[in-house]
Amino acid sequence: MIESESVLAGMVAQTLLKSVVGDGYKYVKGLAINKAREGNLFQIFTKAREKIEDVDDGKSVPPKIIAKVINEGSWAADELNQDYYAGILASSRTDEGTDDSGIYYLNLLERLSVYQIKFHYLFYKSLKEKITIYNQINRDDYYESIHSVSERNLIKKDKVLPIQFDELYIQQKLGLTSMDRERFSINYEKIITTLINERLIANNSTRDGIPYNEDGLTPTAIGLDFFLWINGLPLIKRDSFLTDDVVIDDMESFKTGITFRQVLDELKEKTINEIEKLKLVLINSYKGNMPRLLPMTESENRTVANYDHKIKTISKLR
Repeated sequence: MIESESVLAGMVAQTLLKSVVGDGYKYVKGLAINKAREGNLFQIFTKAREKIEDVDDGKSVPPKIIAKVINEGSWAADELNQDYYAGILASSRTDEGTDDSGIYYLNLLERLSVYQIKFHYLFYKSLKEKITIYNQINRDDYYESIHSVSERNLIKKDKVLPIQFDELYIQQKLGLTSMDRERFSINYEKIITTLINERLIANNSTRDGIPYNEDGLTPTAIGLDFFLWINGLPLIKRDSFLTDDVVIDDMESFKTGITFRQVLDELKEKTINEIEKLKLVLINSYKGNMPRLLPMTESENRTVANYDHKIKTISKLR
């Protein structure tokens, strides 16, 4: 069953393992494994080390986590899959080396396919990038040059929370071949359904304590926690994800490529459409539920004018 030398055969591998798992190294010393799986593990531990701020902090990884990463992670040939194992490994380092909370996320990872993992990453990384750009759009210094501070937040944060993906865009981001694209297209709905069943994303009927919108897929508490863990950030609070204080770098194995312009244009379109709907309701009905029989009042005319002003203001954003 053992086809070649130990995963710890070289000095480089020994040093790498010790720096990541700390005292947990004693549980894997002398372990033998075949070369293909050895290469996968080397990638996982290398990626894990890159996520650790200080490898000399004396922290260590529980043996249950180490065993699961070696037994299951060694089969992970996909780079992003390896990044997920690496993130959970790095997130499992503690002073005592006894907190094995990462077992839950390793079990979750084991149930996901490569495409499901990539969709999860694309979803939450895109969300983080959208929120970061949203925060930039709504800063005082950006707005002062265009309109008064009182007109900030015309574009609301809940507009960035639903994520709507074009299937072709996802296929391009996943780097699929023409043959893979056909298979992916057939299984696209199944991928989303599985992630919803695992509570990693939500549809429009699920709130799960996360800001909610009726349009598109939304994040969940478990999905966000999982994303923070695979990025080596297990102690970050969920609310902090919405701020600029938490910076999540691109994984080299996967880049979303979302731009400021894309987010701004999407926010503008959603906000203007929402205002237009409110305006039409006011013009065509009385108190939103009865057909209008009388002319609009002066107050209602001022409201319509205010809607037009907001639409004009938002349209000017560049």
